[in-house]
Amino acid sequence: MELLRQIGKGGFGEVWLARNQTKGGLRAVKIVPLRGTGPVDPTGREIVSLSRLEQTARVRDPNLVTIHHVDRTAANLFYIMDTADDLSGGPVSEAGGKRAVG
Repeated sequence: MELLRQIGKGGFGEVWLARNQTKGGLRAVKIVPLRGTGPVDPTGREIVSLSRLEQTARVRDPNLVTIHHVDRTAANLFYIMDTADDLSGGPVSEAGGKRAVG
């Protein structure tokens, strides 16, 4: 995946627009640091949320994005999902800066 630009940010992580380097399609990648800086464990909360989502995965809700892959590096939990709205509320596009990831 090639990270193109940040499209979202919250209390527990960032969401980046990414291009699949094999198939060329656009996806969103949420990156959550494994070590939080505050009293709340961001990774633990994300894992609980993903577990709840997995339990309801059989029901396809048009308001939920599909998560395609969950993994981690030494420093981050990340998951790859369908894109939704941009920060502006409009559809995502490739415009903006790029950042390569390993």
